[in-house]
Amino acid sequence: KKVLDAHVEQQPLTVDDLQKIVADHYKIRIQDLKAKSRTRPIVNARQVAMFLIKKHLDKSLVEIGRSFGGKDHTTVINAIKRIENQRLKDPDLSSDIEDLETSIHNITGV
Repeated sequence: KKVLDAHVEQQPLTVDDLQKIVADHYKIRIQDLKAKSRTRPIVNARQVAMFLIKKHLDKSLVEIGRSFGGKDHTTVINAIKRIENQRLKDPDLSSDIEDLETSIHNITGV
């Protein structure tokens, strides 16, 4: 059992993992995160996913944009800034991010 535990902890978190965690949390499909949809719930989930990927993975803005259906790096910058600002004003968003970070922690052990 200990060998298995050690192996699980060493699984590095991927962009796909984070997209799945966010999609599951917001009850949307991963395809929706990557699509061009501009409906508020999907845009919000997409921006949260971009924010968490930037925070937890060593990915460039261009790489993050590419993993969301080819979004421009400036879109990623705007998403990250928006989430940073909104989470200070919006307790629901702040709570969502805390829940998501708990999910990430449960997967990575970090």
